[in-house]
Amino acid sequence: MAGLVLEPLEVAGPTRWRWLLRTEDGEALASHEVAVPEADYEHRGFVDLYQFLRWESDLDRRLASEAELTARIGAWIGEHLLGPEVMEALFREAPVTVRVPVPPPLGFLPYRPWTIAARQGRVLAREQVGFVFDLPARARSSLAQQPAKTLRMLALFSLPTGGTVLGLRRERRALQQLISELGQGQQPRAVQLRVLQYGVTRQALEAAVDDADGWDVLHVSGHGRTGQLVLETPDGAPDPLGPAELVELLVPMWRRLRLAVLAACESGAATAAELRRMLDLSTQVHQPSTEDSGVGPDRGGAAEPVGWPGLGRALLEKLGCAVLAMRYPVIDDFAIALTGHLYRGLLEHGQTLDVAAARALSRAAPDRPSLSAPAVSLATPALLGPATGLTLQPPSGRAAPISVALAGFPDEPARFVGRTATLTRARRALRYGSGRAGVLLHGPAGVGTTTAAVELAYQAAGTFTAAAWWTAPPAGQWATALASLATALETQLNPALNPDQDPTAAVLQLAGNTSTDTRLTGYLPVLTQLLEQARLLIVLDGLDSVLTSSGGWLDPRFGRVIAALTGHTGASRVVLTSRTVPTGLDTDRVVALPVEALTSDEAVLLARELPHLHALQHDTEPATGTPAPQVAADRALLARTLTVAQGHPKLLEVADTLAADPTVLQQRVTAAEIAATQPGPSGASVPATGDEKADPGQVLAALTGGTT
Repeated sequence: MAGLVLEPLEVAGPTRWRWLLRTEDGEALASHEVAVPEADYEHRGFVDLYQFLRWESDLDRRLASEAELTARIGAWIGEHLLGPEVMEALFREAPVTVRVPVPPPLGFLPYRPWTIAARQGRVLAREQVGFVFDLPARARSSLAQQPAKTLRMLALFSLPTGGTVLGLRRERRALQQLISELGQGQQPRAVQLRVLQYGVTRQALEAAVDDADGWDVLHVSGHGRTGQLVLETPDGAPDPLGPAELVELLVPMWRRLRLAVLAACESGAATAAELRRMLDLSTQVHQPSTEDSGVGPDRGGAAEPVGWPGLGRALLEKLGCAVLAMRYPVIDDFAIALTGHLYRGLLEHGQTLDVAAARALSRAAPDRPSLSAPAVSLATPALLGPATGLTLQPPSGRAAPISVALAGFPDEPARFVGRTATLTRARRALRYGSGRAGVLLHGPAGVGTTTAAVELAYQAAGTFTAAAWWTAPPAGQWATALASLATALETQLNPALNPDQDPTAAVLQLAGNTSTDTRLTGYLPVLTQLLEQARLLIVLDGLDSVLTSSGGWLDPRFGRVIAALTGHTGASRVVLTSRTVPTGLDTDRVVALPVEALTSDEAVLLARELPHLHALQHDTEPATGTPAPQVAADRALLARTLTVAQGHPKLLEVADTLAADPTVLQQRVTAAEIAATQPGPSGASVPATGDEKADPGQVLAALTGGTT
């Protein structure tokens, strides 16, 4: 894509200037005298499109209404702010990159939604006309251009506890899968990815920045406030960083850093509320708070909408890297699609950043807006700094992995929603020097303790030398548990502890010391000392089958082994899962964390990730606002399903399987509704989305027709 310059000249203030569209060589192509009509209704949408759409759209047909308003504002921008002559020239040269110098009186230019500008039904972003805003940036030295053997990417996914739910886990997993595919294709690319999630503190970011000689790409996703990045304190509370604080943390890697992608994410609560409206689960509809918004019913508009171009300016000035920032919060589906297309263009196809960004936007935002990519998406990304012509082609080959191999572990969960506070506390306990020996994740059947343990292990494994996973035998086979555990630990840990593979020098020798009580008693202190000195991660899943109904150990020797594994505050950590807290567990050393049913928002978001339940949602809306009879019936069935599932992930997964045939699901949901009215056993959980008398086991039996 050839490049053009859209230069503001004769600037008389923030409402009057003249555009000159020219080539980089100076050939003039078009001109337009700008006099911003501030009294126009559309001007408020130009100032902050995101908040304007939230306040002005028709709630009964929000998606269609937002699309109509966006088109109206785009036509207004094309007519009054860019002008017919400039617009025609841009369409004539499309696809094209347009560099926009930003003089101080017009510092708001990067914050405005230029890509939605339209004329006679044609929209700039749809024609792959991309804007790059030329702001003051630190000069890059020749040292910054030195080739490296691996392209290194640091990704932060920050979600403090107590905040609204975000879909960051989906974004993180999609990014990991993309980088993995790049390293495993026919022409593998050496890209090394390091992820920080569940405990993204200043200390964790500082340690990552100090790793080796820095990173080529910084990817940040999380809650965005005006001019701030919200990290987490050690206890999980919000820790907002202003531009100066963020730059101070990142400046050690300024010579290597070439691109920062800043994605301020849409609140999952807002998405869930919109879904509840579509499903008639609640009459409450999310509205933006006027506390931080620039546009409200009685407000004229702020200079900077909620978004991250302000942080991008700071990174440009002090680090000199290109920045892709978001003007407005984005839905996770759109963020995944946008960055997926962007990174494939950059890292796989060798496109320059400006080209990759323009193509990614036109492909990630479909012509027909949906809940996954509403109309505002087309105006959201803003490209700042030295992006024109920037390439990030990684070298050929495979990058060295950062984390340890998790052989013997279950696959990483395809879907995982919520549990942020629980996993943040668990990650804190697993860190070196935490003063803890491990964590216990406990909760009722179907609530997801095993899935939480797998998620925790995959995110924490990179800080351990070796890891082992063991699942307790089925009920009734508890007598085999100790021997099974000993064999599993030796098989998975000794290769790392004994790299020479000398069987006579095996470091861990538990299996041979369980034959008699005397030998076990003599070996357990050795086991504790080993775990105190080595950095091992051990996950023991489903302990219920080796426990009595009162929480005692069916085999007392097993309890003694658990005590030895957790009887220190050294380097190793143990993760346990069960339905109850075992009697005698040292809770001073092992943090007991309950895993509860999903909240209503989390349950709705999980349903969006399950393919057959997602199909029942029908993301798009008709222009009339009145859904077709089948759409209404599908949404009603989904609402009933969410109610009977009570926030239990396993129940939702069962329902998703049934939803392949909605007729079958309807029959089973009716049976589950009857079962949910029957009194459950004492101590049944009271999930956030269901009947307090419902027993998940009864609902499961009804959903599955009595089979398990």
